[in-house]
Amino acid sequence: MDLPTSDDQWYAHARNQITELLTDYGPIAVLWLDAAHVIPPARLQEAYDTVKSLQPDCLVVVNHGYGANARRIRYWPLDIIAGERSLAPSDGHVPTIEHNGKTYYIPMETCDTIAVGTHSKGWFWEPGEQMKEVQRELLTLYRKTRSRKTNLLLNAAPDRHGRLPATTVQCLLELGEAIRKLEKK
Repeated sequence: MDLPTSDDQWYAHARNQITELLTDYGPIAVLWLDAAHVIPPARLQEAYDTVKSLQPDCLVVVNHGYGANARRIRYWPLDIIAGERSLAPSDGHVPTIEHNGKTYYIPMETCDTIAVGTHSKGWFWEPGEQMKEVQRELLTLYRKTRSRKTNLLLNAAPDRHGRLPATTVQCLLELGEAIRKLEKK
């Protein structure tokens, strides 16, 4: 396969991949568009329109969140704001966006990893990866996301065999128990 050599070829290639994914593999609940800061607005609209024309119920997540001074980074269109290692401001995420005179409800998820990671920063499995500390790091992150009116999406990367390593499973179980105890208070 020849790799795209121009922006137009790259976006046509991406559109073809989105079309294949949404027509050949059954219902897709969520499609994540990463690196929105490099996608021109017209191309982001084109990608969104392609998704919605093929699977109207598929949620389009655009990775951006909040930047410096707790200012929300704006990309349009989207169905969910995803903050990669980006919390909403301390007074909470405001789940509405004004666009072209209309108000839209746009919830937010804070995306982070269960593993520390070295090369992949925890997004992909690495041999010997270390888990974050449940009480000090993960439960604190959970509490902050809840208090800031966002959902927590915690990435747990499968190994090369498609399985979650035992250390990851144990960490998830410990976090689940810590959350249950927190919720009982």
